[in-house]
Amino acid sequence: MSSDLETPFLDALYKDLALALGNAVWAFARIEWTVYKFIGRLSKDGLDELVGEIAFRQRCSILTRIVERRSSLEPAKVRALAAIKNTEQLAERRNIIVHNPLANMDRY
Repeated sequence: MSSDLETPFLDALYKDLALALGNAVWAFARIEWTVYKFIGRLSKDGLDELVGEIAFRQRCSILTRIVERRSSLEPAKVRALAAIKNTEQLAERRNIIVHNPLANMDRY
């Protein structure tokens, strides 16, 4: 039986968990900025200004369509599309970790 004097589980994790979550949020912010930047570089339509306020998954969808329409070498397209897909999967993991860090900890 636990006593009131024991350090609660979350309090014991506080500094390490806060640092890990902060690093995850910061790293993902850099990924989001990179996606935003590439939309602006790859599009001549000024999409970078239009997509700044939409969800990350929608930006990835737009970036995917832009890459698919470009007339670049097939290996480069395949790599770019794989990177976008990996980024979307990372976004899902990031959301689970940031919004509920203790859920499904054994999965990551």
